[in-house]
Amino acid sequence: MSNTAKTPNFVLDGAEKFFDFGQLDELVEFCKEDANQTQWLDEGIRDVRFEASYDEPLCAPEYAKHLKVSTDAVIDTQEHAGLNLTTSIGTKPVGDSAIRSICDRGMIGLNCYELLRKNNRGSLKEVLNLILAERQGSIRVKFSHEKIRAVHSARYADISNAVLLEIMNSYMRTNWPEREMVSGYVSHEMMSVVVGLDAYKAQFFRKLPAEFCSGYSPAVQMISSDVAASAVRLIPCLDMGGGIVVPMAKDVAIPHIGEDIKGRVTNAFTALLAYFDDASTDISKLQTIEVKNGKAALVRVLKSGGMPKAEAAEAFAAYDSIFGNASVTAADIYLSVCDAYGSVVRNHAKDAKKLFAAADCVARCARVRWSNVDLPGKEEL
Repeated sequence: MSNTAKTPNFVLDGAEKFFDFGQLDELVEFCKEDANQTQWLDEGIRDVRFEASYDEPLCAPEYAKHLKVSTDAVIDTQEHAGLNLTTSIGTKPVGDSAIRSICDRGMIGLNCYELLRKNNRGSLKEVLNLILAERQGSIRVKFSHEKIRAVHSARYADISNAVLLEIMNSYMRTNWPEREMVSGYVSHEMMSVVVGLDAYKAQFFRKLPAEFCSGYSPAVQMISSDVAASAVRLIPCLDMGGGIVVPMAKDVAIPHIGEDIKGRVTNAFTALLAYFDDASTDISKLQTIEVKNGKAALVRVLKSGGMPKAEAAEAFAAYDSIFGNASVTAADIYLSVCDAYGSVVRNHAKDAKKLFAAADCVARCARVRWSNVDLPGKEEL
């Protein structure tokens, strides 16, 4: 990952690694090594305990000896999460990626956590410990690269990125052997891989309108996360070339809850062609929906979907120059949102958060309730 520390087993909270076209083997090997550094702990919720980690870099080497981790890991937690957690393997630093799931278990809001982290870490750990002491049951704790990376309920079904890639590769090797990796991304929070299916365009685009087929190729994105809204997700996509891959529809989610998650992920790949058919049907319907207040509708879609402002404004200006105040179809709005996403890819190629937020905006647009956005209103961002 970029921004990694020099300690062999430690990786900074904010570290990311990007993989380019054709680097599937490199992504697989990276995820295998990551899996070797990860273990899941089953703990009683009343048996774990939080400690405050204060911003004391001069004391970090001594704390590191006590916690049996690197000094880098201690300093990173002092600067960010501000907590340690005691489990069956001892006391360990907490990583940023665990904060959302810790707040869920502790039933406190992220704004409350951030206020106490900045101003009174002693109170923060007391609040969390008091709440956990009143709860019952078990939790599952992810420990990876010298830190606590997630804290979930006992029902959480973990599956490593290495296993997910193995399932994907096994199925595609048999059914779509000429697939090509377009891009990949790994952080402590998530893994994403985009696979191009251009060799099977006729198969995957069989229900897509002809104008969408021209110049575009099918691709599928797989995303997995061990934090927040946790699920393995498969997303049918349009590969527009130049590294611009946009979602055709909302993702198909395989929750990290329940038995046989490996079987459920495998079944999702089995149904991938049907997902493309459903997404193609949704996009086809866009051509039949008249939008009378195009500019106002586009503004609502871009703003509510969280498209970055500069790229949204650029796409809006391009739309206005072509259509002005004329009536359009929902497909025209969708393509303008795709243009905005393309600008985000070009301008923020290494900003994963902006890329995923912009992609989600495109996916939402494909299934928006148009009667809610096709209304007179503000025509500027």
